[in-house]
Amino acid sequence: MRHSGRFASYTKSIPLLDSSLPYFYTQMDAIKKREVIMPNILNFCRKRGTMLLMVTHDVDAAQNFDHIVVLAKGSVAGQGTHQDLKVSCQEYRRLLGSNDET
Repeated sequence: MRHSGRFASYTKSIPLLDSSLPYFYTQMDAIKKREVIMPNILNFCRKRGTMLLMVTHDVDAAQNFDHIVVLAKGSVAGQGTHQDLKVSCQEYRRLLGSNDET
């Protein structure tokens, strides 16, 4: 299934969300999306044994994922969990800082 909207693609095993979350919670605060929306999406996928691939710059949304890959200037700048990347990846820390300012 292909869709031209925010939900970019879906196969039987891997849904792809392309910066989709602002569409779902434009008016929601960071706490609600971090503690309600993303955990529900992830639990839905985990219960079905489905991998979820999401492309986003929203660190609040990404921090609940099992594995995060940080890209900078076309290269992998770091990968791991939210906690790992806070310590090991300068680009991830920069994104965290820019999210705090908005």
